[in-house]
Amino acid sequence: MLITAWQFIFYTFYRIERRFHFLFNKINPVLWIYRIPRLEAYYIKKYKKEPLKAYNEMFLNKEYGLSLKFTFGFMIILLSCILCLLFNIIIISFELDDVFGSISLVWITGIACVLNIFFLLRTDSYLNSFEEFDIMENREKNSSIFLAFYFQ
Repeated sequence: MLITAWQFIFYTFYRIERRFHFLFNKINPVLWIYRIPRLEAYYIKKYKKEPLKAYNEMFLNKEYGLSLKFTFGFMIILLSCILCLLFNIIIISFELDDVFGSISLVWITGIACVLNIFFLLRTDSYLNSFEEFDIMENREKNSSIFLAFYFQ
């Protein structure tokens, strides 16, 4: 249940990042250059692909794309914040201020990274979850988003 909720949050942020990617495609001046027919023909002749398709493939590939890396980094930050909050609650409740120094943030970030690798990237289970979440209806997705954040 917890892993599925975390994978759904990952999927939600991945979809948000994809929407931002398509929005920024429209205002990206580098991609405007490839709308010039001569440059587009040169790129197609040299690389055998259309420039916008190659750019989108680099970002949107579900196995190794840059959108996946950005979302994974955001998930590490999110889990680090959750763990820092829990860690600070424990420190305050047991009055352990002198025991832990500033290095605890580094340890918490490392633990968050390892947990994210275990929950998300282990045996590419997120790919199966992405396929499962893609066929869900919007109403079911909205309720799942609420439940996933509620139980975190």
